[in-house]
Amino acid sequence: MYPGVNAIVGPIVYLGGGAGYRSKTFVTDQDDMAKVLDAQFGKVVKHVDKTRELRVSPLVLKRTKIDNICYEMGQCELSIRRAE
Repeated sequence: MYPGVNAIVGPIVYLGGGAGYRSKTFVTDQDDMAKVLDAQFGKVVKHVDKTRELRVSPLVLKRTKIDNICYEMGQCELSIRRAE
């Protein structure tokens, strides 16, 4: 859904300050999150309209570039195994 970003396959989680508490804790309905953002930042942009138009939330991904390769900030692969 994001331009220039391939779909993620696998057990992916987001860690760190750039990932946001809510994204690390639970999944939020797109319309509900847009209403929260509109209440906080309503005079700047209408998140409800933008998230519906683009069919994606959040509207911004935090990325960094290392050696001309872009990486999402906080993206990690999760694996769980039983201790022996």
